[in-house]
Amino acid sequence: MNRRLTAIAVFSVAMTVGATAAATTDASSARLAGANRFETAQIVTTETFDAANVALLVNGMNYPDALAASYLAGITGSPVLLTDPTTLSDGIIPTLEALGVNGVYAIGGEGAISSAVLNELQAAGYIVDRIAGENRFSTARQVAELAGPDPIGEFMAGRAAIVVNGLSFPDALAAGPIAAAHGLPILLTTPEALHPDAENALLNLEIEQALIVGGTAAVSEAVAGRIDTLGIDVRRISGPTRQETAARVAEVAVGELAFPADRVLLARSDNAADALAGGIRGGTVLAPILLTDSRDELGSAAGAFILDNRATLARIEALGGTSGISDGVLAAAVELARS
Repeated sequence: MNRRLTAIAVFSVAMTVGATAAATTDASSARLAGANRFETAQIVTTETFDAANVALLVNGMNYPDALAASYLAGITGSPVLLTDPTTLSDGIIPTLEALGVNGVYAIGGEGAISSAVLNELQAAGYIVDRIAGENRFSTARQVAELAGPDPIGEFMAGRAAIVVNGLSFPDALAAGPIAAAHGLPILLTTPEALHPDAENALLNLEIEQALIVGGTAAVSEAVAGRIDTLGIDVRRISGPTRQETAARVAEVAVGELAFPADRVLLARSDNAADALAGGIRGGTVLAPILLTDSRDELGSAAGAFILDNRATLARIEALGGTSGISDGVLAAAVELARS
């Protein structure tokens, strides 16, 4: 616990399955789901990776650490697995064994993942390292700064990071695929003022372009103004609702970040549980995450994006079981892609 994963290359690249699908208007659907959020993350993992040297472990009962982990998962080619905070969840060890994992980064402090969980992993023969700060904001900073500035991707003005509301999950969830695919750290802030940990990370990582994901209620103009005073270009990606914001992020992914628009992931907009491992899935197969209005309603924002890209959309994947996204919603999304 007091040593870094020195035996594990930070920039290891995992073998992945599912290269982008061939462009076709005959869209198909898939559901990546287990009996619960923990099994769903394991299924997402095994559908995405053939092998991995490192895995990231996060608290499956709360969202902040999992969403900030998308960046680190992307630059290390690592899956994100969810656990109960006090005991290692069933299925994790078999999943790690199947992928040939050697080491595990546990994201979050003792309250997020207990030492008992880490001890179980160590007893099973894994090298384990905890990445944690005093709170979700500082943990996100630790994740962003772990590998330094070198792997950070460039966009628009240069080296770029994503800034989101750390007290709510939807915007960070939607940002996960572009963070994972293009090496864009996700930094958390409070809505009213730029959090000191986010500010320090922006400076330490020599960020030149900040992408604020979310409207002014999520991340205020005061936050944007503070980032601007640091000499960092600011761009806001947002819509009037969380669903519209996710669609705008998807448009940026397709229009500016070379996502091929042949696949999308669907997540429920009012519950992050089943989609917590979706960031690295989307970043690996280059599929944005769209947020549905509810279990039983696709919503106009997700629907409009699907319609706009129906000429190339070949696959629509629901993250989680029917209690999160109904079969009817998945069928409606596919019907729009085929229209």
